[in-house]
Amino acid sequence: MNKIFFHEPDHAGGMPDCCFPLRRCLRVLPVLIVVSVASLSIVLNADQAKASNPSDSESGESLTVEMRQAGIARFRPEHWGMVKGRIGNSSDRPATSLTVVTPAGSDGLQFARQLTLPPKVVFESSWPVYVREAKASGGVEFEYLFFPNGEDDGVIRREAHSSEIPSFHGMTQIDLLPLCGLVGDTGSDIEADTPVYDLMGVMRFAAVNNKGVTSINSAAITADPECLDAMDHIAVTNPELASFPQACEALRAWVLRGGRLLIAADLTGPDVVEALLGDSLPMTIVGETTANALTLEINPEYPQSQYPVRSVARDYPEPVRYLRVVPEQCEKIWTVDGWPVAMAKSVGRGSVLVTTISARVFLDPANYENLSHPAHALIPSSRRMQEVMFTKRPASIIDETVASDQAAAMIGYRIPSRNVAVLLLAIFPVAMLVVGLLLQKRNSGERLIIAVPALAIIAALPAAMVGFQIRNVAPATVIESVVINSSQGFTDLPADGFASVFVPSPRDLGISAENGTRLDALKDKTNSDYRRMTWHGPGDVSWGKFLQPAGLKTYPLTSVRRLGKPWRVRATLDESGLTGTLRAQDGMTPGDPILAGMNRENLALDLDDSGLLRGTPDNALLSGQYFQSTLLSDDERYRTALLNSVFDSTREIQDTVFPSELSVLFWDKSDSQVLHFEGDDIRRQRAVLVVHPLELYPPEAGKPFLIPPQLLTYRSVFNDEGGVGSSYINLRREWQAQESASKTMLEFHIPEACRPLVPESGELKLLIRAGSRFVKILAGDRSNMQTIAELTSPLGMQSISIPGELIQSTCLRGQLFLQIQVSDIDSEMKSDDMTGEQDDSWQIERVLLTLKGQRKI
Repeated sequence: MNKIFFHEPDHAGGMPDCCFPLRRCLRVLPVLIVVSVASLSIVLNADQAKASNPSDSESGESLTVEMRQAGIARFRPEHWGMVKGRIGNSSDRPATSLTVVTPAGSDGLQFARQLTLPPKVVFESSWPVYVREAKASGGVEFEYLFFPNGEDDGVIRREAHSSEIPSFHGMTQIDLLPLCGLVGDTGSDIEADTPVYDLMGVMRFAAVNNKGVTSINSAAITADPECLDAMDHIAVTNPELASFPQACEALRAWVLRGGRLLIAADLTGPDVVEALLGDSLPMTIVGETTANALTLEINPEYPQSQYPVRSVARDYPEPVRYLRVVPEQCEKIWTVDGWPVAMAKSVGRGSVLVTTISARVFLDPANYENLSHPAHALIPSSRRMQEVMFTKRPASIIDETVASDQAAAMIGYRIPSRNVAVLLLAIFPVAMLVVGLLLQKRNSGERLIIAVPALAIIAALPAAMVGFQIRNVAPATVIESVVINSSQGFTDLPADGFASVFVPSPRDLGISAENGTRLDALKDKTNSDYRRMTWHGPGDVSWGKFLQPAGLKTYPLTSVRRLGKPWRVRATLDESGLTGTLRAQDGMTPGDPILAGMNRENLALDLDDSGLLRGTPDNALLSGQYFQSTLLSDDERYRTALLNSVFDSTREIQDTVFPSELSVLFWDKSDSQVLHFEGDDIRRQRAVLVVHPLELYPPEAGKPFLIPPQLLTYRSVFNDEGGVGSSYINLRREWQAQESASKTMLEFHIPEACRPLVPESGELKLLIRAGSRFVKILAGDRSNMQTIAELTSPLGMQSISIPGELIQSTCLRGQLFLQIQVSDIDSEMKSDDMTGEQDDSWQIERVLLTLKGQRKI
């Protein structure tokens, strides 16, 4: 469209002044010249940079990336997962790329992979990402940025014909429940996995009302510990799993951290069991057999009340195959003709269920009309299998609050309480009120002009002093509180805990590690600035923009301690007690070892320079005591507080009591570091606790030995009247106060290595408070208990001898029974002149049983 402009005459009848636009153009002309020169300079500089560094320009054109989910291909909120990038370099020279992934709802968290590629190569690389939020139906969205020059240049490279930031989609579990998976056979015999699918689905439905089981490809499992973080329960049926070493490494670390694993040994064979468990569950394969009719027998040591069905007969038209194995150091749940077909074993913080028979023998058909229900049900008395596989994964063995508080005490830093803050804020208004009233009475209100600033300065002094005290109490300090969960035959041990970092002023910590250590700053929703974890290679990770404000913060710490050979803590018994070996290796120096019993009884162990361990009943530790010295150093007080949190059974986040098996605990006294911080002004301190199961091998037959109380595990069972005393809680392994009379029958288990035991004598030490009551102690055969002591109003430690011939028959069977009878308050012993409130309860605090004898020849 043509536009016609008319010039109208002015009011004087003349034409307008044409010089005005000309003067205006002359004023704008210098600005245009400056802009043109600057633009030309930028173009010339860009061309010069391109000419001086042609590889950067070429790499930007020759590098490509394709992103997708990896690992188990499932994501779960507040857990780690894996992504994979397919990066190609089509140029004739090496090129470095940087790929940055940002999950939806990450609040500034980014996860990057920096990779240098040779020429003419396409490479697939996986790295971890942390998913904070996910939708049950929509999954999780990941945005990614690709920097082909290897550095973040701030340029957003979009896909062709798209204005959006590149992204890809990740799958989540439909209901966001804990994930359950099966690492199955990918060959022609895949139908053999169906019974295991059904068994896992039935047990999962009983636990979370959902039967979903996810298939996992063995080749997709990487060695990264984050790969299986979203999984809680995994079954293995793939006989070729041993040919995937990265998958075996990930599964071992996952179990040590608390995973629940089922190994169908009848499908996998013994090689997979050995590859996953090593020496934790040694077993000898005698052979295999088949049967159409068989009978499953429950462990005879299980209580009748919890396992009322003691045997289950099975009959099938087609033969059922099972392995004949002789396992060591495990719990036998079900047997067939004396051969164990279902075994449980604690490994680190996790648990393993090994079956040597087809999973269909543990299932019965179920007639559910609802299709969301499983088509099968567990056979009777399968409670123990359900507990082994589908209890919750345990929380951190160290309480974060305890680690933070103790680190603050070590550093000398403390956060003012709410009362201190209120007091500081109240100083000025209170002082203002008092001074104002005084000036009003004197009719000197004009002096408020001077009084207000003076009062403000005076009121600010206490707050300034408190702030100065907080900020200048110590230099930058890092205190690591770590627990290493070990097991027989394992060389890669998870070392997890917390790192408490104190800085007197804000700073970028500049954290890096080369050994797989990861410091997690993942849940700080108050900080939305971007923080980037960059993986440069296997185990090589660094943080970018890790800014910490002044003060103390505690972060979760995850790492792996790699040993040259598996750790072994072996011991036996002699006339004085326990003797064994615990030697330093791979730069780790053990110190201050203790034996942690199953009934909250600990024994201090003497360790000499040669690695020889010794422990006698005289070294028994009191509750809350972990060192033999009377005066504790600052480090020992710090470690005592950590151990108190480890052994505390009252924490709601703990579903099981520590330890799950007889273990030796010791501290690593070496100065090895797993994290690197920028700057030489940071003070470092570590507290590394190692938990390793004790391997007890049999004493020489015919020679006398002594069994310390910490090796004799006991539980409360039915008494002679058919009831169970409520004074001892088996689940929490602790005694509680009672007011009414009670009969408590205790069943002691003699260690397998000491059987068959011919007792010479026994000694019972009973710490009890039962004022104005009669207490009777009985021992012997369960059907014929004999009185060994009668106590009247006992208070304190009571020592009672037990004749060997009285308990010989039960000890030969691996058991010993004691019954403690406490009467009601006797009115004759109760003083009549006592007035006021009285505590009429009684309580047993410790039961220590020591046995002397020899193994039967």
